[in-house]
Amino acid sequence: MALRKNIEFTPNGFDSAASLSNAYIKVDTVSGNKNTVEITVIIYSEKNDQKLPVQAKNYGFKPSMGNKNFIAQAYEHLKTLPEFDGAEDC
Repeated sequence: MALRKNIEFTPNGFDSAASLSNAYIKVDTVSGNKNTVEITVIIYSEKNDQKLPVQAKNYGFKPSMGNKNFIAQAYEHLKTLPEFDGAEDC
């Protein structure tokens, strides 16, 4: 599972934002417990069928202890954030 979205991001070490069309957004790591889950998200650019990482970001959320695993909940959480508004599952 991953997300796709046109995004604006600020590359590490730069002051201005860059546009990335059709970014591939993937939850890379998940850790936590019933109180909090921390995730690392990698944003990739695709060129010639290769995914090239361009940025890593960390997020946290309070999980539900229902029937969805933490990874599925992580993607649901990302889609609630303004920067990933309109992201599509892929």
